[in-house]
Amino acid sequence: MQQKICSLLGALCLTCLLMTAPAQSETPFKLTKFSLEARADFDYFFHQYDQVSLEPAIDHQFGFNGKYFNLLLGGDLGHDFSFFFRQRIIAHPGSVSLFDNTDFLYLQYKFHPRWHVRLGKEALPVGGFEYDAPPIDVYYYTQYWGDFYCFQLGASLSYTDKKEQNTLTFGFGNSPYVRTAADWKDGLIGFNFLWNGNYKHFKTLYSANLYRRTTDNQWVSFIVLGNKLTFDKVGWYVDFIHKTYDFHEWFQYYLIVSRLDVQLYKGLNLFAKGGYEYNHGDDPWTMTFMDESFPSFGTHYFYGLGLEFSPLKAPNVRLHGYVAMAHMTDTQSHPQMESRTLNANLGVTWKIDFLKFFKKQYSTQSEKD
Repeated sequence: MQQKICSLLGALCLTCLLMTAPAQSETPFKLTKFSLEARADFDYFFHQYDQVSLEPAIDHQFGFNGKYFNLLLGGDLGHDFSFFFRQRIIAHPGSVSLFDNTDFLYLQYKFHPRWHVRLGKEALPVGGFEYDAPPIDVYYYTQYWGDFYCFQLGASLSYTDKKEQNTLTFGFGNSPYVRTAADWKDGLIGFNFLWNGNYKHFKTLYSANLYRRTTDNQWVSFIVLGNKLTFDKVGWYVDFIHKTYDFHEWFQYYLIVSRLDVQLYKGLNLFAKGGYEYNHGDDPWTMTFMDESFPSFGTHYFYGLGLEFSPLKAPNVRLHGYVAMAHMTDTQSHPQMESRTLNANLGVTWKIDFLKFFKKQYSTQSEKD
């Protein structure tokens, strides 16, 4: 058995060598990312619920919780083809499709210096800087961010201008409502148009998005305006998101979310974040379909303050802590309910860059030889 295994491995190595040898003059395969990342937090929640004609209810929740464990791979396949892959390593299978727990799995082809096309699964081209941030870097958030399932299968086409200041992306694929309202084969599709502007101190993530949300051919549109100012030690974004089912429902569903980051000194970042979500269009007594991408009929606002710290000798480790308060009014319930939640959190994020480690080891070995 051992001889067979050794023979098989030898044959495989020889095959790889034969395949790579004639391609030395061409663009070879190149791995550009190979890493693991994880985050674990300790959370304390203090909830208070007030209902009309009922006694207030209070409860406490606290404990340690693993938030993320991701595998990331990326590279160049040669001839202007590249790929990227990010998998959430979790213990239960997907319930909608094979790639439920895969955030990114796409193939990209750059057929022109300023044009590229992508096929596969990725985040829908939607604006906003809260939306654009990797989930592992988001601590407390809008209900929209938590319930909008953005990772979908589809295709996109992008154009970047000569100065690389503006990128326009058109995307076509599954609607985010596939996850909550129907099966993947029920024809729920979406159209996305995104403008990514990158100027010296000002960045934009603006988008217009149209999604089929039910099999009864009901559609919903989003207009997202993400604005960000960046300086040496300060960054500030403000996102505005508007959702509508019909033209007469303007400003019945919208949200504003903002975050300010101030680098106190190298490795130490102070941040403040707050948001307001408004939904007075999903009347619970008349709607046949409840959209979970915004709060239930009512309002939600939150605010908080926190710190991030990465040791200079261990930049791939990040400690964080924050305190945040959230208020929600839910007029869908009967009687009307209001809730207040205080969340105190301490956590750690760490990243293991295997590619960097292997390159360093190879370089050290080459110097010894």
